[in-house]
Amino acid sequence: MSLKFIASESSRYMQWDELSKLGIKHCFTTYPEDMGVKTNNDKSNLIQNYDKAKAFAKLNSKQTYFAQQIHDKNIGIINSLTDGTEFFLGRYLDNTDGLITNIPGITLITQYADCTPITLWDTKNKVLASVHSGWKGTSLKIIESAITDMISNYDSKPSDIHCFIWPSIGYDDFEVDEDVAKIFRNAFSFADEVISKKANKYHIDLVSIIQRVALDSKILKEHIYLSNLSTFSDTRFHSYRRDKESSGRMALLMEI
Repeated sequence: MSLKFIASESSRYMQWDELSKLGIKHCFTTYPEDMGVKTNNDKSNLIQNYDKAKAFAKLNSKQTYFAQQIHDKNIGIINSLTDGTEFFLGRYLDNTDGLITNIPGITLITQYADCTPITLWDTKNKVLASVHSGWKGTSLKIIESAITDMISNYDSKPSDIHCFIWPSIGYDDFEVDEDVAKIFRNAFSFADEVISKKANKYHIDLVSIIQRVALDSKILKEHIYLSNLSTFSDTRFHSYRRDKESSGRMALLMEI
């Protein structure tokens, strides 16, 4: 698998060769650019950062859509260029942590600082999903919700869907208390395989959980791509767990 860091002028982006070969224009931003609507208070800098990323990925951006990201499992379906609410960077869909569309030229944007970015691409029906899977969304099986919505709204078949799981906080770095571990134990029958205890803390393998739910949703194993990079331990990424309130945000930009 080939997930690459690519330098472009003063910026650095990531692209997945396999996703590009499947026809999706995309990029994932890295530190130090702060792409966060809620963390970067300089609107002109935000506009500049997104314009640079769009130019790098050669996006058409007939319209740009953001998920509001409320750490739930709600997915927004984009059926037109006027869905959602307008704001200075484009439009956003309320109460969503994922976006789905089959319209070419619409840029889907989700933002991250340790949570797991997921791309779902139905190569047959040409349906694209961008999913923000925080630990709460992961415990609620947001990836299953997105796959279900692709099936019900676009007649997608799981065997046609490719799943890309981007850099996020790693197993060794995601340390939680018993209350969070209990949520995952109650949610997943295989919890003992993805949770370990060290001293008085618990470590949870979020990526393995997402992969397991994808497989249970009938995504083919050979269609699942893993980055194996932790945003916490790799300083090329923003990390809220590592940097707290001083952390910025990465963004995943994609379009058909």
